[in-house]
Amino acid sequence: MFLVAGRKTIFDYDLELLRELTHLLDKRLDALDQDIRRCPDPDAFGLFDSAEGVCGLGFVACQQYLTTTASELGVEKAKALPCGPIHSCGDTIVSIVNHAANYWKHRDEWALGTSKKQQRKTQEGLESVLADFEVGYPLTVILARLVEPIEAWRFRHLFPFLEHWRDDLYERYCNR
Repeated sequence: MFLVAGRKTIFDYDLELLRELTHLLDKRLDALDQDIRRCPDPDAFGLFDSAEGVCGLGFVACQQYLTTTASELGVEKAKALPCGPIHSCGDTIVSIVNHAANYWKHRDEWALGTSKKQQRKTQEGLESVLADFEVGYPLTVILARLVEPIEAWRFRHLFPFLEHWRDDLYERYCNR
């Protein structure tokens, strides 16, 4: 839930909750980054896998924010995802975040061969920002590409994009 006065958002409860959660995830990514730099073989110690897991959780948390905000405004997800800033790959940042979250949540199911249509849609969405989707740690790479040119790929750098998306969504569908 967020409050708007005039044309300016003055408080966004769900975004603040997301900020608290991603602050913890970013701290974990900071620690993993230090461990990776010091470790002679970070892959052998599972450090890259840990960073991938933290990124997966972060994308799911961001997706929850997108879903909650759009639902509270009465906007279907299909109409909400085209809103907001566009990444250099041509897709909106929130659609990439949504695909990354879906990848993290459903990738293990794909081996069962059940949701092939959803799998294809998710992979195609992520290939727009990551041409070689089969790269070893796609979520960490996607987060890094979303916040470029910032070197420290952390979720806190997504907040200006999420705020822009929220404001754009409100302008398009609620401020008439």
